[in-house]
Amino acid sequence: MKRRFVMSGLIIGAACFFLTTSLFAQVEIPRGKSSTKMVKEARTYISGISAQETKRLMDSNPDVVLLDIRSMGEEKEQGWIKGRMKLAYGRMIFNIRERVPNKNVPIVVYCKKGKRSSVAGYDLIQMGYSNVKYMDGGMLGWRNEGLPYLTSPNAGKIDLPMGKTPEDFLREARAIAGSGISPVEAKRRLDTDPNTYVLHITTRRERTLGGQTVGGRHILMEMGMVPF
Repeated sequence: MKRRFVMSGLIIGAACFFLTTSLFAQVEIPRGKSSTKMVKEARTYISGISAQETKRLMDSNPDVVLLDIRSMGEEKEQGWIKGRMKLAYGRMIFNIRERVPNKNVPIVVYCKKGKRSSVAGYDLIQMGYSNVKYMDGGMLGWRNEGLPYLTSPNAGKIDLPMGKTPEDFLREARAIAGSGISPVEAKRRLDTDPNTYVLHITTRRERTLGGQTVGGRHILMEMGMVPF
């Protein structure tokens, strides 16, 4: 009985080994550029500056954009530099033009060690930004130089607030402001009453995509610019 059990185990083990090797045999490793190759190519188009040079540049030029492309987990683990703009690498090419509309503004990209930031910086150059560098050594280099950085015990933690919901705000606002009016009624009032205004609280992106009413006044809600 014991011998039969051992033989069964050997057969099952051999079958598992055969199945595993067969599955691995179907894996086709891509033969394109490696990450090392991509970093090397990017660095032929973009220059790196040290953490100390980055600090001096930030101190002397308030227009510098220090672009942090790290993940939330890295931020929690390593801390971050005061005054940085947070934009994860995966969203950078999609959101950077909205966040940084001036192509000539100085941009310094940083990540953990400086590899991803060099590739990201090259992406920005290809998008038309003319003054881009990456921080050589990344956040670890910044810390090793003894330069100041911020940390938070709550970074990366999810703790949803339990106060009012958007629906609560909407319900309370409607209780005070009353019912809304239709676009047709708004147009009639604009045409007949010179003291009537349409106040836009949309973002620049929303106005670009959706348009705006003629003669409307705007509040830049994305910048928190409200007249009170």
